[in-house]
Amino acid sequence: MTKIRRGDFERTHVLEAIARMQCGGVPPRRGSRGYCLVYRSRHYPVKYAVELAYRIATGREGDWTAEGGWVTGGRVCVDMLERVGFESMECGCGGLSPVSRPEFP
Repeated sequence: MTKIRRGDFERTHVLEAIARMQCGGVPPRRGSRGYCLVYRSRHYPVKYAVELAYRIATGREGDWTAEGGWVTGGRVCVDMLERVGFESMECGCGGLSPVSRPEFP
């Protein structure tokens, strides 16, 4: 497996990853525990989004081992997603939850 690095995928790859999660859901044990990607009022697990985007961009599985700046945690994935124009937030909902909006009187 190849290590996932910043710059290995683009915005279009993340959009395709989001579409796949919307259609196929998020596999068990792949939900978010610390951060969620937020897109069109929905939450998605950041690590799984990065993994799918990488797979779409390269056709290969990514290696998540901790070595010299490689993807190992949610914060690194958040940075990768922000680089291609996405927003993320601290959240442990597991992903695929609607964003709660404040109610106004």
